[in-house]
Amino acid sequence: MIRHFNAAHVWGRIAEVPTEKKANEGKGAPYLRLKLNCYCPEYGNVQAYGNLWGRKKIDECLDAYQMDPRQAFKFSGFLSQAPETSEHGRYTNFTFIGCEPIVATKLRAVFILVGEVTGIEGDKLALHLAREMKPRKEGDEPKIQEEDFDLYLLDPRAANGITAGDVVEVKGKLRAKDGEDEYGSNSSPVRPYVEKIEVRVDKKDPWDKG
Repeated sequence: MIRHFNAAHVWGRIAEVPTEKKANEGKGAPYLRLKLNCYCPEYGNVQAYGNLWGRKKIDECLDAYQMDPRQAFKFSGFLSQAPETSEHGRYTNFTFIGCEPIVATKLRAVFILVGEVTGIEGDKLALHLAREMKPRKEGDEPKIQEEDFDLYLLDPRAANGITAGDVVEVKGKLRAKDGEDEYGSNSSPVRPYVEKIEVRVDKKDPWDKG
């Protein structure tokens, strides 16, 4: 069985003063709620939302932000989508476990997913992931994390020959389809667009360049 995979990185600047909260109605682990500005003319006026976990990472992020609110960061973690609603569809956000200040670069929000295609309709790609999670304690059974994503194909022709049941690797960005228009507005709604897609037939890790 091909291992399912989920990874995401966001290069951006903090757009609003971060809010620190705690999970489980204030009784659980702390996290930092973030709104990130990832503006780039090529991809549009993109804003990414996510939660940063881990006391040490939260403190490092807040320290860097307070020293310079214009500081750019690279956040690392996973792509997430809230359950679908009839009115708005799925809401895309991020779960972060890594954060580091960086020298300003092309700001962007990217993802790599490996999962099973459950449907293709026009430019819309439905993907299901069943990821095996590492046990929290030695001796515990690994848990399976089930995730469903609604993604959009930048070029629907890229999925020619791909059908439901295929396991695919997709790479893409949170972006407007054609970036910024001549008036400085987004050319289309910002969505998770797939820029590359291929059927997976082996067990190589997506980061393996060999």
